[in-house]
Amino acid sequence: MNKLLHNNTLFTLTLLGIATALAFLFFSFVSENTANIALLYIIAQILIARYTNGYLHGLFSSIFSVICINFFFTYPFFRLNFTLSGYPVTFIGMLIITLLTTATTSRLKKQTEILAKQEKQVQIARQESLRANLLRAVSHDLRTPLTSIIGTTSSLLSDDSILSDAEKRELLENIENDSSWLLNMVENLLSATRINDTVTHQVNKTPEIVEEVVAEAVQRLKKRFPSASIIVHVPTDYLLIPMDAILIEQVLINRY
Repeated sequence: MNKLLHNNTLFTLTLLGIATALAFLFFSFVSENTANIALLYIIAQILIARYTNGYLHGLFSSIFSVICINFFFTYPFFRLNFTLSGYPVTFIGMLIITLLTTATTSRLKKQTEILAKQEKQVQIARQESLRANLLRAVSHDLRTPLTSIIGTTSSLLSDDSILSDAEKRELLENIENDSSWLLNMVENLLSATRINDTVTHQVNKTPEIVEEVVAEAVQRLKKRFPSASIIVHVPTDYLLIPMDAILIEQVLINRY
């Protein structure tokens, strides 16, 4: 608070000093019309009211400006003469300008603060919504490989005596494939959680055959829904497209 007051005071004194220096230059080399000089101080008051907090610095600048105009730029020079014609009007006019400007800028600052708080709340709500959607995606995306792994291991445990070595090997390969796919999915989900951070996340793309990616997605769907009827239309042309195959497979599965 003290630092803010110090900065506002320094800003006010600096701006009034600049206005006074410009007023002397204008008075000495351009015109001795005090009305034009008053405009310089009015501009300084508007800037002070805009970029400082509260009414104190604005009131001080109004009193200082009127005294400077009276002392430096009206006859008799370098003397205060409060009986000059129009002096009360000048003082009241500058005071009104300062009060109006300060009140307006204070209102604008409060509105800006309110808008900033609302924007922050909206961002927090968006982040919470993204987290909730991510949790739903995790539960949905991981269920398929986990269900397949559990089903395959159950088959191995319950029917171990009647399964041939080739069948056991095939089931173990299915477990390995599902486990690898599950690991890739977890890595992609962890990458997705970093999208909110300042670090830019890049999707690793490699040329993939579209037909193979679609076939893999259909195969995984069949494991989860054996009785499902899935119709796939594949173009006759050979399509090789840069993509992250795991992510595209998951998109196709989620669309089902």
